[in-house]
Amino acid sequence: KSPERQSDFAVLAQKVEGFTQAEPGNTLSFPIDHGAHPDYRIEWWYLTANLNDATGAPYGVQWTLFRVGVEPPDQLNPDEAVQYDQLFMAHMAVTTPTEHVSFQRYARGLANDSSARAGVTAMPFSAWLDDWSLNSTSADWLPLEVRAKQGTDGFALSLISDKPPVLQGDAGFSQKHVDGGGSYYYSQPFLKANGELIVDGQTIPVSGDAWLDREWGSQFLQADQLGWDWFSLHLESGEKLMLFQLRQNVGADSNGNYIYGNLIHKDGVKTR
Repeated sequence: KSPERQSDFAVLAQKVEGFTQAEPGNTLSFPIDHGAHPDYRIEWWYLTANLNDATGAPYGVQWTLFRVGVEPPDQLNPDEAVQYDQLFMAHMAVTTPTEHVSFQRYARGLANDSSARAGVTAMPFSAWLDDWSLNSTSADWLPLEVRAKQGTDGFALSLISDKPPVLQGDAGFSQKHVDGGGSYYYSQPFLKANGELIVDGQTIPVSGDAWLDREWGSQFLQADQLGWDWFSLHLESGEKLMLFQLRQNVGADSNGNYIYGNLIHKDGVKTR
């Protein structure tokens, strides 16, 4: 990797005092952990879907909201009435049999304020940046509805599952380095998606499988790591496969990469 490319991931390797570090042994609690965690520096809500239209033609969508704490909570100025102390980045993409389009937006916001331009609330669950949103449509977390549109491309999908979230790693703590360090991480890989795409202004009814990942922490990479690769697969058997590797700063030698994966059975039980 070039130095310029490595700098893209620098924020993920920085250890900033004042933010809470993810550690094993903490119990995830729902619905509160669907929402934002401003005591931690970085987190995201990451949705992907594999879809088909009435003819069987394949499509894909992605919707992601990233939150980054600008200042540790104990360093905020108590004299400021409103502090937009969170930086949000939203990303959306649509893939068709012939093309791929993607867009992103940035905004300052508040972690738990529904009146801000960008933010996340846990009860009821809502994550948004402008009109790109992922929202609960009932008193429970599920069903969800995701919406995003940019110009002549976009999507509106409903998402439902009868299975609980899958806690990744060790009861929700996902180790990212052989010497420790990591994040809190859970998935909802059993979502069924129905709705419509907008491609070049044309509306296309679609349905298929979707996967939502949630992750938060304060230092995702250690000083000797450059970045990561992540894969998720919906298998014809109904099982789900997840695999990631953290790339070590060892040149062409990949023996030091930290690799983790699991097979998620149809009942939600994992096999590493």
